[in-house]
Amino acid sequence: MVLVKDFKVVSPNVEYSEDAITSNYDYQTTEVKMTADGAWELHPKTVAYKFKTDRRVPKLGVMLVGLGGNNGTTVTAGILANKQ
Repeated sequence: MVLVKDFKVVSPNVEYSEDAITSNYDYQTTEVKMTADGAWELHPKTVAYKFKTDRRVPKLGVMLVGLGGNNGTTVTAGILANKQ
């Protein structure tokens, strides 16, 4: 198994900065309309999207449902005991 730590997309639509990766994407679709005489018209349409992804890895949080019960308390105590 190969573990990939870092990769870089080489494209004119992708920009890298210190804290984010920004990419531009053109979504191409077709708009269909019916005219008054019953004929169909097809109109090509392009929608431009801009995506921005944060490069920093966020901290992970875990929500325990029923934390006030016996199982939640036992899990929390086990995690704290393992940490210490």
